[in-house]
Formats: sequence, C-alpha cells, structure tokens
Amino acid sequence: PWLGVQTSLLTLTGLGLLIAMVALAPKAWIAVAWTFWLGLAFLPRDLLVQHFHYAVYLRYYGVQPQEIVEFREDLYGTVAVAKGTEIGDVLMVNETMMMGSGAGGRRYARLMSHLPLCLHPRPKKLLVFCFGLGMSFGAASRHSELESLRCVELSSAVLELGKHFASYNEHVLDRLNPNIQVTLADGRNFLLRSTARYDIITFEPPPPRNPGIVNLYSLDYYRLCREPLTPGGMICEWMPLAQLSDPIARRMIRAFVEVFPEASLWEGSIDDYLLVGSTLPVKVSKQRFAQLFREHSEQLADIGLFDPLDLLASFKQGSSALERYSSQVPPVSDNHPYLEYSQSVRPSVEELRISDIPALEQVVQDLDDQDRRGIHSRVEALQSLQNYTRLSSAHGDEVTWLWQYRWARK
Repeated sequence: PWLGVQTSLLTLTGLGLLIAMVALAPKAWIAVAWTFWLGLAFLPRDLLVQHFHYAVYLRYYGVQPQEIVEFREDLYGTVAVAKGTEIGDVLMVNETMMMGSGAGGRRYARLMSHLPLCLHPRPKKLLVFCFGLGMSFGAASRHSELESLRCVELSSAVLELGKHFASYNEHVLDRLNPNIQVTLADGRNFLLRSTARYDIITFEPPPPRNPGIVNLYSLDYYRLCREPLTPGGMICEWMPLAQLSDPIARRMIRAFVEVFPEASLWEGSIDDYLLVGSTLPVKVSKQRFAQLFREHSEQLADIGLFDPLDLLASFKQGSSALERYSSQVPPVSDNHPYLEYSQSVRPSVEELRISDIPALEQVVQDLDDQDRRGIHSRVEALQSLQNYTRLSSAHGDEVTWLWQYRWARK
C-alpha cells in the first residue's frame, strides 16, 4: 500500500522486464535494470493521477483539476475531494461521484437518519452503513435519545477525508466517544460477525449500477439486515430513481418488500428517494414529527423543511402500492444480480413519484382536515418546482431550489 497504484504498476513492469533480460540477455540485465530504476526515481509520483484520474473527473463530472483539494489511495481504491463544484463539495471514489454537499445531497442524506428516527417509537441504537460525507451519521449524532450510534465504512481514506466535510456532518468525527463509534469494515461481513442488536439500520451504498454494489441491494442482504433488528426495527435505504429503469426499480423494490413487508417510499430530494421498511406495521402520531422539528429545526430548515407538514408531504407510496408495483417481477438477489447487467436507459418510474395521501394516513393516523389541506398544497408546490427544474437547465444546479420551494408554498 505504501507504494501506491502508479509505483506498484511500474515496479511490476520493471520486474517483468528484468526477468526477460536475465533470460534473453544475461550480460545486459544490470544496465537495463539500473536504467529503468533511475527513470522510475525521476518520474513524477502523480503522473497517473494527473493524466488518468483527473481526466476522468473532468470528462464525466466537469470537475476541474484545480477544484480537487486532496487525493488518496487505500486498499479499497482511490478517493478524491473536490470543492466549489456545481453541486458543492463532492466525494469521488474509484472515479465515481458518490455525493455532494449541495442542497439536494444534504436533504436526502440527513433525512436518512431523521426520518426513521421519527417513525420509530423508541429508537435507542442505530447503525449507519457507508460514511460518505458523514451527513447521515452526523444528523443521527444530534439525537439525544440514542444510546448507541455506530457507522461502518469500508474505506479508511473516506474516513480520513471526512475532515473536508466537517461543516456538513456536524463535526461528528471530532465527537467520537463510547456511544458514537466508527468501524472500518465491510458491511455484509460486519453483519455476519456482529451479535449486537439495533433499532434502526440506515445505509446509502454507492450507486446501485456500480460493479459489485448489487450485493447491497439484494434479497440476501436485506435478510442479513433483518437479523440484528429489534422487534419493530426499521431499515432505511437510498433509492436513486434517476439511475434506474422501471424494470430494475420493480426488482429492487420486490427484494425489499419480501423481507420488509411494511414498507414506504419517501422523497429525499428531486431524484433521491428513501425506502423505509419494517416487519411490523408503522403507526406514529403527528406529535412525533412536531417533536422532531422542535429539537432539530435549524438543521431541517437548512434542507427546506420548515414544519412537520413539509416532511409529511415527502411521503409517496405505502406498502400496498409498493407490493402491487413489484408483484409481477422476481427480486434482485446475489444469484440474480440484475442491476449489474441492466442497460443505461432513460428512467420511467413516474408511478413511484405520485403522492398517496390516503396511504400516509395509515402511518400517521391523527391527521385532520387542516393537515390534509396543508400537505396537498405542499405536494403541489413541490411538483411545480420539479416541473420547473426539469424544463429548465437548473436540474444540476441546486443553489436556489430550496428558496424557490418556499416561495412556491406562499
């Protein structure tokens, strides 16, 4: 590991050349070896980074080389942090842009903790898979009712570079203690080894169509997640609709609802949805949402949520609708990894974007007529905003959309 990718590749090349010289020209091998190693010594250590990694960032994501503030390698791969891009500060792992600190990224990442913590009646222990920018982990760390909070991350470099996102993740890495812990491990192996029990497991794996990531969206994985949950425990997972075709979305949801039949779909941001699942029916009072806003109003306002009805308006589908939507397809599983072989086609999952208010009332049972009117007005305002962003060129620029949303509500 201390050599890095570039020097490792060149070292292996040199060893192969050396073997060839010893076999074919024994008298020349010393001169050739010394020439090669001398050239290697003067070769810039960041040559591969500059001419390969940075070129990929620029070509696919528009990230300029001068925007990259730090680049690291570890056993998992390459990790880079860029600041000042169109979607804020971003994290890139193995040439994939994982997420950014812009309005949309902050919104769904924080809701991945706030939402299940609000829906669960008495959350005490929470497990977060994948640190990323640390925004989900940081949001959870501000909930005083939690007795234990643990994050499991595969890449040591991701954790080391988390310092660049401290202002977005509540400086959580500076506040680690016996109740707030980070474990460097593979998520599935951690579940196989651990004997701990959790009330909530929340996770945002890399994009589902990335190679090797299907095993974090499979039927087998959800079964592993169900084992350590306490009775009535919940899981929450990121579902990026913009990256999924309709057949693949159906298979993903099929895998989820087979293990967690009491499932619901919530809108985290414009194309980033959240699947929340449990084995037992979820029933919660609107007072739980009011309590959430009393205790975390500043952090919620930063992501465009100003009162409980704003959050309730992000509800999309309940368990019955998700069951119908996915009933005719087989689930994604370890042995049938449809995601890895899906074609890159334009998504057509509009059915999931429709707000089912009657299904919401099965979850939050004490809504009155004023609440219903407020939720409907917010749903309409948010739909108008989404239509605007899709028709304009602003879909990739999230600088102003939160304020547009608040204006639309008025």
